[in-house]
Amino acid sequence: MLEQTPYLGVIEGFYGKTWSWPLRERYADFLKQSGYQFYIYAPKADQYLRTQWFDHWPAEQWRSLISLRGCYAEAGVDWGIGLSPFELYKDWGSDKRRLLEHKVKTINQLNPDILCVLFDDMDGDKSGLADLQIEIIDLIAQHSSAKRIIICPTYYSFDPILEELFGKRPD
Repeated sequence: MLEQTPYLGVIEGFYGKTWSWPLRERYADFLKQSGYQFYIYAPKADQYLRTQWFDHWPAEQWRSLISLRGCYAEAGVDWGIGLSPFELYKDWGSDKRRLLEHKVKTINQLNPDILCVLFDDMDGDKSGLADLQIEIIDLIAQHSSAKRIIICPTYYSFDPILEELFGKRPD
């Protein structure tokens, strides 16, 4: 049986103090030297990936994202971005669909290898939640140029803390 090396990487997807842009850039070489294959930019503090996902990043931050992508390409490490379209499924109409298509096309300009769609840390007490999230992911997949799409649903484990924080798990 042929053993495969696991596809390993780091997701900067936490709350709290974010990393600086220079640290993120230097991290590309560290990951490469350590045998990791990817890095995903998804800090919870980046509101343009979360509660303000429908807005474009300010010019300076956009330039930093372009530069960051270049550092990972140069290091030979896959680069990704994590979009958390905050509670989009609560108002999933044609206007929001167009905004989401536009955001995905904007993200495509960053040429990500990986696009994460992250529904964690959002209210989930909604009937048909899984079907809505699948519909959103399908639209994203139709418009994304990323080679890989990674998904984290609202309820990603059976830990009861999720229901305490985000509402009763839908049937």
